[in-house]
Amino acid sequence: MPRTALIIGNNALRGSLIGQYKDLGYAVSLMEELPGQEQAGNLLPASVPDQVVVLTSRSTPDSRAVALLPLLAKAWKGQSAQRPPLHLLLQEASTLRMLEVSDFPPEVNEVLDIYPFTMEIAWAENILVRLPGPAAKSDQNGNKAKTGSHPRAGLDRQPITKESRQFAHLVLMGFDSYAQEIALMAARVAHFPNYDGKAANPLRTRITVIAPGISESKDKFISRYRSLFENSYYRTIYIKEKRSTLHHPMYEGRREDFVDVEWEFADGQPSSSVVVDKLALWAGDGGRQLTLVISGADDSGNIGSAISLPDAVYDCQIPVWVRLRQDIMSSSILQSPKYAGLIPFGMEDCGYSVGTPLLRMARFLNYFYKCSYGDKAAPSTLPIEMVDQAWRAAGPLKMRLSSIYNVMTMAGKMHSVGHNPEDLSNYYALTKEEIEVLSRLEHNRWSVERLLSGTRPCTDQEREAIRNDISLKKEYKRRDIHYDLCSYGELGVDETGKNVRIYDYALTAGIPLIVESYLKEGEV
Repeated sequence: MPRTALIIGNNALRGSLIGQYKDLGYAVSLMEELPGQEQAGNLLPASVPDQVVVLTSRSTPDSRAVALLPLLAKAWKGQSAQRPPLHLLLQEASTLRMLEVSDFPPEVNEVLDIYPFTMEIAWAENILVRLPGPAAKSDQNGNKAKTGSHPRAGLDRQPITKESRQFAHLVLMGFDSYAQEIALMAARVAHFPNYDGKAANPLRTRITVIAPGISESKDKFISRYRSLFENSYYRTIYIKEKRSTLHHPMYEGRREDFVDVEWEFADGQPSSSVVVDKLALWAGDGGRQLTLVISGADDSGNIGSAISLPDAVYDCQIPVWVRLRQDIMSSSILQSPKYAGLIPFGMEDCGYSVGTPLLRMARFLNYFYKCSYGDKAAPSTLPIEMVDQAWRAAGPLKMRLSSIYNVMTMAGKMHSVGHNPEDLSNYYALTKEEIEVLSRLEHNRWSVERLLSGTRPCTDQEREAIRNDISLKKEYKRRDIHYDLCSYGELGVDETGKNVRIYDYALTAGIPLIVESYLKEGEV
């Protein structure tokens, strides 16, 4: 019997999904519309599909898709020991943020393994997230290969090692919904081992946003992610007025710096002479690895901005990602050798992989962490039945997404210690020194992830109270206040008396086993 996939709803992405499923040997069933409560029981297949996709569109609101999920769970409850992955395409980032806070009802999570996403998030992953295994090949539409990410994914084309004096620099020209998700994804994944919070001038990942009249959208963005920005350096530059302001972290001078991402918001035209001169200077700067993303209001404007970039950008082979609703570049402008660095993204009819590589890898990480954090020791094998059982018992969506954010960086971490992904026999062999280096990096990544989720560090008074009574740590954590949001060097013990560094160390040491299990599952 072939595996089955059910696609509910219709939008431009559906054709790509049908093609991917057929390539994987699935039998595909289609439902044109999202059924209501009266229709669901009659229209849904009696047996549970192996995978489900629920597609929203501009004419189908997110609320209708979310309301469908309990109906699916009710229809399929008790029919299968496995929870089928459900790909939930949302139109609004605010819906996903709401679900992170409230989660899906328990009866829905019991039956369905839901992976909510927006097309903005899907394309941000294509641009920035490496996946384990040999370098992926992509088709001309930018679709990921079955087992890999875009061959140019990531901000660090050359490894940024512990000894490196380079930093990654992402420049976003425009600040629409796609640019904002790319900025957030960069903050989640672009962490490198040469960051030292005690240094006079720490090498942080830099994210620069350039757009006219950016003040209002910048203020909303900063307000939405207040916990991160209160603890970060960010500069606002007013190009026309030739002035700037610098925000300092809340605890600067009292605690060691622990946020390895810094921001710039430049209010001005990307075509201004100041910006053009800066881009030319940055392109040739050996101390940074530059990536450009052009994501403005319309396709023709984005292409115009791309071909108007200074020659130094193309001479230095800087990647330039250009947002297009429809790919009109691959058959024309990309044929020119000069513009080989242009990469289209954001097309509405492609860009999402039904292979759920991150979700599948997150299951293995979740099980590994559950064993390491509990009474058991770190596991030496990852039995698939136990892995799936632990994933079914995983916590709220916010914590499941935390596992996904972690595995997003595994291939990038190996890149940072100079391992060659084409040599799989050695790629996932880690020395003790490399484990220590990557454990520090993992703590930095986790800190930014938690700050983005709304968790805040303890105040000086709260830290003192927890130091006097470590049992309070768990109570503050329940209130989204985390004692461990600090530098790696300031980490202490938890309520069990264990040094909390052991968890970063164990998870880092477990990367070879997690990735090997993921790759073997993909072969099956």
